[in-house]
Amino acid sequence: MNQLVYLNDQDMYTVAFGLSTLRSSLTSPKHLIMAGTMIMIIPATIIFWVGQRYFTEGIATTGIKG
Repeated sequence: MNQLVYLNDQDMYTVAFGLSTLRSSLTSPKHLIMAGTMIMIIPATIIFWVGQRYFTEGIATTGIKG
């Protein structure tokens, strides 16, 4: 609940905090929670797929000496 110290306005909530707030309600709409989770996960997955070559190249070159 540390987020509540910094985020006083409900419009400023992060997606993860908004989903946890939605989940804690008595009648939690499962379809909205799953849609919000997909909205939160898809951009990170796309960035990983695009940058995967550079991530693995950086890991491979750090092991080479000389």
